[in-house]
Amino acid sequence: DRLLLRYALGVWFVLGSVVPAARNFPPLSLIGGIPAQYAINLTWGAVGYGVLGYALRREAGKYRPRTFALLYLAGFFLTFGATWALPVASLMLEKYLNGEICEERKPMEDRMLETKFF
Repeated sequence: DRLLLRYALGVWFVLGSVVPAARNFPPLSLIGGIPAQYAINLTWGAVGYGVLGYALRREAGKYRPRTFALLYLAGFFLTFGATWALPVASLMLEKYLNGEICEERKPMEDRMLETKFF
């Protein structure tokens, strides 16, 4: 069923991308319990990408191949760009709000500053 497939992809996106990214920012960073214990793993990502691939393959006849090439590139850059952009943004926000980076996040700051992309 098409509606169920869209629902599953929405749940996968929210629980796999939005919640882990947003839980580092207030007020979600202040919540304990289940949201603090939730961690994404490779299985969750693989299952979601498999279902997404199935959904895109079903819809492939309705669109031009260029559309899927653009979606692939956008997904690639969003995935790998967000891997670095979100931690950097959280460090910048912490430094702006608190005036300094806390000691437990200093290793992340050092790793971000020492990374060479080219």
